[in-house]
Amino acid sequence: MSLSGSIRGRLLLWIFLAGSCMVLLLDFVLLHRVQEGAFQSIDNILHSKLQLMKGLIHAHGDYVEVELAEVARGEYSLPNSGHYYQVFIQDELYMSSPSLQPRQFNLISDRPESHNEEAGEWVYRTSGPNNEPLLVLRNDFDIKGKVVSVRIAESLVETLNMLSSVERFFCVLTPFFFFLTGVVGYFVSSHALRPLTTFGDALEQITHKNLNERIGPNGFASELHIFAERFNSLLERLQTAFEAEKELIANAAHELKTPLAVIRAECDITLMKERSVEEYAESLREVKTVSDTMLRQVNGMLTLARLDAGILSTSFQPITINHCLDNAVRLVAPLAKEHQVGIRREEEAEVTVLGDKEALTEALSNLLENAVYYNRPEGSISVLLQLQGEGKQVMLSIEDTGIGIPEEELEQVFQKFYRSENVQTIKGTGLGLSITRAIVLGHQGDIQVRNVETGGVCFTISLPLYASEQRPGQKFDHLGAEKQKTY
Repeated sequence: MSLSGSIRGRLLLWIFLAGSCMVLLLDFVLLHRVQEGAFQSIDNILHSKLQLMKGLIHAHGDYVEVELAEVARGEYSLPNSGHYYQVFIQDELYMSSPSLQPRQFNLISDRPESHNEEAGEWVYRTSGPNNEPLLVLRNDFDIKGKVVSVRIAESLVETLNMLSSVERFFCVLTPFFFFLTGVVGYFVSSHALRPLTTFGDALEQITHKNLNERIGPNGFASELHIFAERFNSLLERLQTAFEAEKELIANAAHELKTPLAVIRAECDITLMKERSVEEYAESLREVKTVSDTMLRQVNGMLTLARLDAGILSTSFQPITINHCLDNAVRLVAPLAKEHQVGIRREEEAEVTVLGDKEALTEALSNLLENAVYYNRPEGSISVLLQLQGEGKQVMLSIEDTGIGIPEEELEQVFQKFYRSENVQTIKGTGLGLSITRAIVLGHQGDIQVRNVETGGVCFTISLPLYASEQRPGQKFDHLGAEKQKTY
């Protein structure tokens, strides 16, 4: 598997970078501490020798004397040994170590590296008589009114060589630690991502044939529990969608099977013998009636599929719900007149919603058609449009005086192809209320149904107002009177 662009590759890169930075930081700190320790050691040696030298300098009457025998041997007796001292009295060279050749060699430079004014000490980084690097400690003090200056020098050659060896050691060791960091990072990333591989293997076992199975939290790291829960939630939605699709196909096959059988039977009967023109015409009319029913069912299923696909929301724009109601009433008016059913409208305000004008008109038309078909002769339909929720919602109710719906079936009326036992003889496909509910839900609304005590049924639709219209709407007339219409 390629590491580039993968989680393992990125994790390995981060581990390697973090480890490398830690190694470099550790190298820097250790080298700094070694350098600091080495120079601190030389500084301690210089101060120790300075104190020894100052102890050998004392006043004898008006003179200042130095006990040469104590300092003229050992490391100070070897020429160019890297260990030097000089003593100045009143800015004149009084004595220097035998190791310093020539003895007049200036051990200090013009600019000190550091200065302790309180202690009267100066530290210099200079070069010795053989151009070797030196660290020089100078201390000025007063004896019998005379200024004595002692200068102690130590060669830095051995110290710098030791530091160079340490640097080379780190240069050799650091790449090894880089390699070790990469190896450790690879194994850590592989081990850390192993639960994801196990999780993926568990997901691969689930297909369309066993969507009822779920991913259990046992056996997975706690960080994967949330993914298991969300994937199980996705499986539930997929299972619901597949079952709904299977149910839709089964219902569609069942609903289309009957009209197709009717058409085939009608054709078979008609073709059994010679018929008159009137008989052929009657047979064709029967076929047309049945095929019209099939066409309505197919169109209804296509509408439901379009709504389920979420295509509806792409055509939303501010529309006046009153205009949708006008169009729906205009479409249903001929049917209402045929069944001798009156339509009475009462509208509190003209309100705007964000939605699809054609879809909302279809939803209202479906409810009005049902109110006509399932009404009694010379019955009526009452349509009420009003604002609710402090002017943030519009509520539209359609109430009829028809046969009503059995209480135990109220929860089922919005199911696809569902038709109550007491209305099987009335024209319909069983898809109208399903389509209406899908349209309302697609507009972030809600639809409820209840039986009316005086007989009939009432459907209530609630829709959110368009944002700029979330206030009581303007009345239809300038006097503020409610508008009523009767058809």
